[in-house]
Amino acid sequence: MNVRQKREAGKRQKTGGKERQEREDNDINVRLVSWIRQEDLKVLVSDGVTFTSDPRLKVRAWRTGAVWAWDLEIHEAGLADAGVYECQVNTRPKISHPVTLHVHEGGAVIPGPSEVYVEAGSRLLLTCWVEAPPRPPGPITWLHDLHPVHATGDRGGVSLHVAQEGARASARLSLTSVTPQDAGNYTCNPESLEPAHVCLRVTR
Repeated sequence: MNVRQKREAGKRQKTGGKERQEREDNDINVRLVSWIRQEDLKVLVSDGVTFTSDPRLKVRAWRTGAVWAWDLEIHEAGLADAGVYECQVNTRPKISHPVTLHVHEGGAVIPGPSEVYVEAGSRLLLTCWVEAPPRPPGPITWLHDLHPVHATGDRGGVSLHVAQEGARASARLSLTSVTPQDAGNYTCNPESLEPAHVCLRVTR
């Protein structure tokens, strides 16, 4: 083999290697990737085709080097979206990876028992925690027997404090010199979220 023949052979080998690499990339590209909801075994998306009428569901395919990824996105997820989702690739044997989605709606929680006993003349302090992921909660109102509690009301000795921490907030209600008239149901009522309740019993 002369020099020219060697050069041509080298070109053919190099070209062949490039073609093999392209075929390998194409093989990865043409693999059928599907997202399936295991609860009802419903195929949501397969090979870029969406099989659900829900416009909140989308799949985004992207590549970093030799690694491909297919992200399932659910916009404005709700409680009904919770469950196990499985990404499948039509290889032999089949490649699959399950993912469990937990959805927390958020709402108010008053730690402690549902009934609080306070001696007349003492101080009452109620703390309410509110979570509203992924955004901060809106206004939080305290209610006494369904009537709004105001720091500037006729009762006096009322203190209200709200602190925001990202998607979480705390709301504190303080009453000085509790009287029997303060007994009843207290509600921590965040806007557009589930409220929390506690019953106050005043003892003598």
